[in-house]
Amino acid sequence: MKGVAVMFYKPPKWHYYEKSSDITQLSTELNMDPVIVQILINRGINTISGINKFLSSTPQYNNPLGMKGINQACCLLIDNIVSNKKIRICSDYDVDGVCSGYILLKGFYILWNKIGSGQPLLDIDIPHRIRDGYGLNTRMIEQANNDHVDTIITCDNGISSYAAIELAKKYGMTVIVTDHHEVPYIAKDNKKEYQLPPADVIIDPHQEGDLYPFKGLCGAGVAYKLIERLFFMRGINISEHTDFMELLGLATCCDVMDLVDENRFFVQQSLSLLRNSRIAGIRALLNILEKETISTYDLGFVIGPTLNSAGRLKSAKDTIDFLFEKDDAVALKKAETLTAINCERKEMSERGTAELIQAICSGKSEASLHDKILVCYAPNTHESVAGIIASRLKEYFSRPVLVFTDSGNGILKGSGRSISTYNMYDSLIMHKNLFEKIGGHAMAAGFSIKKENLDLIRITLNQETTLSHLDIEPHILIDQNIELEHITEQFIRDLVKLEPFGKGNRKPIFSTTNVSVSKFVLSGKNKNVLKFEASNGTQNISCISFSGSEIAEMIEQQKGKPLSADEFFSSSYNADIVYFPQFNNYKGNNVIQLLIEDIRIK
Repeated sequence: MKGVAVMFYKPPKWHYYEKSSDITQLSTELNMDPVIVQILINRGINTISGINKFLSSTPQYNNPLGMKGINQACCLLIDNIVSNKKIRICSDYDVDGVCSGYILLKGFYILWNKIGSGQPLLDIDIPHRIRDGYGLNTRMIEQANNDHVDTIITCDNGISSYAAIELAKKYGMTVIVTDHHEVPYIAKDNKKEYQLPPADVIIDPHQEGDLYPFKGLCGAGVAYKLIERLFFMRGINISEHTDFMELLGLATCCDVMDLVDENRFFVQQSLSLLRNSRIAGIRALLNILEKETISTYDLGFVIGPTLNSAGRLKSAKDTIDFLFEKDDAVALKKAETLTAINCERKEMSERGTAELIQAICSGKSEASLHDKILVCYAPNTHESVAGIIASRLKEYFSRPVLVFTDSGNGILKGSGRSISTYNMYDSLIMHKNLFEKIGGHAMAAGFSIKKENLDLIRITLNQETTLSHLDIEPHILIDQNIELEHITEQFIRDLVKLEPFGKGNRKPIFSTTNVSVSKFVLSGKNKNVLKFEASNGTQNISCISFSGSEIAEMIEQQKGKPLSADEFFSSSYNADIVYFPQFNNYKGNNVIQLLIEDIRIK
């Protein structure tokens, strides 16, 4: 699995999980490598039954019947299809949104062809990121009314669209909300008063009274469950439509949901199915990207951003068209267009990130390194990449980040990304009066605010936060210190059994001390890919780092002088390394390689 090591604004501290006293007994009873057992214990899986369940090939899967409102929604939709009423899907513009929209739209087409009559009266509308902002809005409702839409069904949005849904009901429309975001609330007397929109049916695992056992679904997960239930009620086998699962796993990964419970199964299935995708556009995109194998990194950082790019810089409807394209030649041209748009998006994101990092570190930004929550104003940044920049700043500074950009008329739009110890949505919703619009969940949020309130929200959030300095200290959490001899082909195959890695099931990180590093080769477009060899005298293993320039700078600091290229590449150094061990497929052969996360030159 490829990946990019996280960069920090100052050297991270190395923290280790405490070694469990149960390792010996569990590893003996399970006949399993003690290091693998320790990893599972570190993830909270600390019983024989729990470990066997985690490693089992039997899928973890929950029946959609536990979802509040799902049967009512199914009955309404079946009645509308049989009655030949016009249905409009309103999705979001990100990867989760377009995948949700695809699942619903194609699912309804399949259902209509089985139980409906005449030409299916189905279509999809997606808000424009710049003109509309996030979620269902009154402009979309007015358009739906003009188009004589009878029923609106949202996906990956709607739970906070009170005004828009109120208008839809005024026009006599049926409204079904499917969403996975937190339900808005007002805090009164230390209690939450939830504010559900006036929809006919709401399907959201976070609403009160919902009995669905797993609350970590993405928007596409909720949409999939609805289609699954509809298909079951009309005798259609959803497993025959594997493109749904392809996109469900992609959306789960891209929306940074915890890869536990059935989410883990979704992503496993998606990774397997995408290799021979039933979607012409995905096949074309993988061909352009020259992807022979696919990992969660590829889902979240390669495929997902490419699909997301149209919604950021143009229209997400282009992505929907791309996913529905059946002609291979046309799909290839559309994939090339999306890839070009994504390259433009990457340049904008990198430039915006670099500018904010420089401004914050130099003291030229309102956001300060003394702040535990960074509230950044980036007037020159395209608002469509604010979320990406916030995510990168969060990783770099190890603290929650809100990035605001100008949207005109004195209104700033923004996106926020958080850390595990800070529930961003709960913190922001406490000050709902300061925002024009807000939505999201614990780890991410989208919002708009009057420019005059920007300083106030920055001061308020930082004054009331309970985050400690330890919470925002750059650190790397290491599973265990091991010797190089432990890293064998069998050991890496055992690690592969723990995949897919991601949020909620982080990839295992190890350290090895007192190794010799040498045979440096610097490559890459920006000369930041460093390949070298680590040795303890008896074992030699290839290493790769995507922070090569920083390692070179560290070595120069340790030597106390600038080094010529010859000096750098021909020298060897004693070091401690932190890494993720993996296979690098080279000319059809699996070669052991360490992906370096951090290094300390001695």
